[in-house]
Amino acid sequence: MITSGKIDACVGLAGSFIPQIDSGLEIAFTTGIHTGCTKYYVSDDSGINDMSALKGKKIGVPGMSDSSVVALKRILHDLGIGVSTDNMEIELVVYNLTDLPLALENGAVDVVALHDPVASSAETEYGFTKIFDLTEDGKFANEYCCAGFVTTSVASEHPEAATAYTRALMKASAYVQAEPENSAKLQIENEQCSGDLENNTKLLSSYNYQPFVSAMEDTFHNSCSDLLEIGDLKEGRDINNFTSEHIAKFDNVPDSYIYNADGTFSSIDSKKNE
Repeated sequence: MITSGKIDACVGLAGSFIPQIDSGLEIAFTTGIHTGCTKYYVSDDSGINDMSALKGKKIGVPGMSDSSVVALKRILHDLGIGVSTDNMEIELVVYNLTDLPLALENGAVDVVALHDPVASSAETEYGFTKIFDLTEDGKFANEYCCAGFVTTSVASEHPEAATAYTRALMKASAYVQAEPENSAKLQIENEQCSGDLENNTKLLSSYNYQPFVSAMEDTFHNSCSDLLEIGDLKEGRDINNFTSEHIAKFDNVPDSYIYNADGTFSSIDSKKNE
């Protein structure tokens, strides 16, 4: 829809877009929305206790360019497990996201990569063992899994529209951070999300919904640096230039917002001041 010009802005799993951007997708991220929401599971009797044991294992994923695969490669590369084209020491198998829990339950794969709410539901229903959670890991805890973006043409030709869109997203995220239960109520009342109030509130509370432009820039730069080292980005790419080309900043957009108890928002000029 982006390449065909049917949409000018959207939100999504940031890591999933990086390989597409590397191949020419013309978008620019404008803010991070929240951290977390991606987890990796094994069956309770697998004998696998952590990610260091995944060499030679079959891993079920929602797609070869999914953000869970991007994160997985970064994790395993740090552990010395080959994830490059010429040294792949794991096997990736693609299933529909909702079919992955059954694939693990039936033994078709050794590990699954899941996004919430499928992840939390599968953990409860099947009793899977979680071996990695992006929300809880030091490397990923401050990186955004989900982000807002606009096309590069909108960013350059219609900055006022991109500014309004970004401010709205950031304020919405700041509201969720401050009011997770009320946010869950809105989701359910407006039929925007399945589930129940208690579990949805718990999920929203487990992520960091504080939006930051600068932290999104760090997320993109860190991810691309790792992928370049792995060999998943075009050889010789200048990561600093690549980041500046695909992170859009606007004069009337602060680094972040905080939602106040009186219903107003306060802007933050830098994440260092939070």
